[in-house]
Amino acid sequence: MNVDDFNRLYPVGTPVFAYPGARPEGIPSARRLVTRTRTAAQLSCSGDPVVWVEDEGSYICLTHVDPVAESAWQAAKQAEETAVVAAEGALPVPVGPGARTVLDRARNAVTARMTKDDLRLALENVITYADGLRARIAELETASQQWGDRWRDRCDHIAKQGLRWKAEAEGRKEHGEKLQARIAELEEQRDRRRDRLVALQNDALAVRGSLAPADGDRKVPFELGETLTPAVDWLIARVAELEAERHTTNEALSDAAEQLRANRDRINELEKVTVEARAALGSLCYDLEDPGTAALGALYLLSRATVWTEAENGPDFAADALAQRDAKVLREAQARIEKLEDELVVERLPYRERAEQETSPARRAAWLQLAATDEADAS
Repeated sequence: MNVDDFNRLYPVGTPVFAYPGARPEGIPSARRLVTRTRTAAQLSCSGDPVVWVEDEGSYICLTHVDPVAESAWQAAKQAEETAVVAAEGALPVPVGPGARTVLDRARNAVTARMTKDDLRLALENVITYADGLRARIAELETASQQWGDRWRDRCDHIAKQGLRWKAEAEGRKEHGEKLQARIAELEEQRDRRRDRLVALQNDALAVRGSLAPADGDRKVPFELGETLTPAVDWLIARVAELEAERHTTNEALSDAAEQLRANRDRINELEKVTVEARAALGSLCYDLEDPGTAALGALYLLSRATVWTEAENGPDFAADALAQRDAKVLREAQARIEKLEDELVVERLPYRERAEQETSPARRAAWLQLAATDEADAS
């Protein structure tokens, strides 16, 4: 029965039979207390449901407490008192409806007409019984106090031990959580390594397919075995060879670059000289009225060769000289055209006469078209 059920059914003061040590089912000689509960049921330090009863210093587990009816409790209590009196060696207990206790016998002695000696003997027996009862009560109280102290010490020890066990359990729990975290970390690491291994296997298959494709020639000069180590060694050696060739090629390229830089410097020098020559020849051609075809041709070639380069020192009249020559050529061409036009006006009528003399229709048409064109230009 748990604590809540016991407190609901049996309030404080309920008559009970309590067994501090063991139950009589296990040990027939187990001590029984005919008493009443003096506290509500509660949980002990160890977590067991217990209750405190009268005439007992320590708590008793609910499994060793039997609630009984009031009449059964009264009968058991009377039997217990009788057994205590008999154990103390007091007056004999009569059988039947006579006096059952020392007090009853003393009461009967007082009411009866007894001699002084009998009365004094009865009173002495009563006093002796009371002294023995007080001594027994003091002994029981001392034993109860001792038992209470021992059980209190035991409870304190159990509480301390419980706290120690709790601390150890918390430590074990923390250690277990660390172990679980470490296990999870190792499992994650194992999964990562497994994924990495699968990726490496896929890479190895891809490399094998690249080195020895099914529909092409091998990239290595031998058959691939179960491992790719020979192919990797051959590739490493080939890379080293290519790096050596690259080093040689780099040296050659470096020499070529040095030569190109030297050539560029030389070209810059020649270009500078050419620009200076262009500027000088341009000034000469610009100053002369007729520098000649050779000088103008040379100036034109120099200008085309150095079209993007400006003269650094002094004016550059190359463009002006060429423009002057172009203007002169254009003027001469215009004069020649005007002269030809005058001659064509004079020869305009003979075109029509020649057309009349031609027998070929195509030539006649051509002469007539030429004559019409001239007449239209003239008009």
